[in-house]
Amino acid sequence: MQLALLVSYPALLHLAYMRGSSLLASLALGFLVLGIFYKPLRHRNPRVLTALFISALILGLSAYWQVSLLLAKLPALFFPVVLFIVFAGSLMPGREALVTSIGENARGPLSEAMRRYTRFITKLWAGIFLIIIVFTVLAAGMGGDNIWSLLTNIVIYPLVGIVFVGEFYLRKLLFPDHNHPGFIEYLKIVTSAGITRPGK
Repeated sequence: MQLALLVSYPALLHLAYMRGSSLLASLALGFLVLGIFYKPLRHRNPRVLTALFISALILGLSAYWQVSLLLAKLPALFFPVVLFIVFAGSLMPGREALVTSIGENARGPLSEAMRRYTRFITKLWAGIFLIIIVFTVLAAGMGGDNIWSLLTNIVIYPLVGIVFVGEFYLRKLLFPDHNHPGFIEYLKIVTSAGITRPGK
C-alpha cells in the first residue's frame, strides 16, 4: 500500500498539471504525505495523526484557493536539496561517507576496496541530486508547467530507479566475494537507515 501511494504520487501530479487541476494536485500531495507517514500512521501515532490532519486542512484550502499546482512544486525541489545536503555533507573531512556508513552498519566492517567504492557511490549520488536540482530550477524558470512536470514527475524518478538498481547489481559484479544482501533486503536496509544524518 505504501509503495502504491508513493508510485501514484508523480503520475497523478503530472495528470494534475496536464489538466490544470488544483484538486488533483492536492490529491497527489495527499498520496505523498500518506506514503511518507504510512508506517507510523499504522501505529496511530498521535503526532502523525495531528500532522496528517493539518496537512489535509492545508491541502483542502489549497485546492479551494486554486494554489495547489504552485504548492506541488515544492517537493520536487525540497527532496533533492535535502538529499544532496545529506550525501554531500557526509563527504566532508572527518565524516564517513553515507553509503559506507549504511553498509558497515548493516553488514559489518567493509574492506578497503569496498570503502573506496562506497565513498565513490556517495559522491555519485550527491552529483545526481545536484544535477536534478539544476534541471528542476531551469525547467521551472524556462519551461511551462507541463514540461516541468514531465521532467520532475515522469523522467527523473525512473532514471533514479535505474541508477539505484543498476548500482546494486554492479556492486555484486565488482565484488563477488562480498557478503551482499538480496535486493529486497537491500531495500529494507536503505529505507531503514535513517539518512537524515550526514555521517559520523
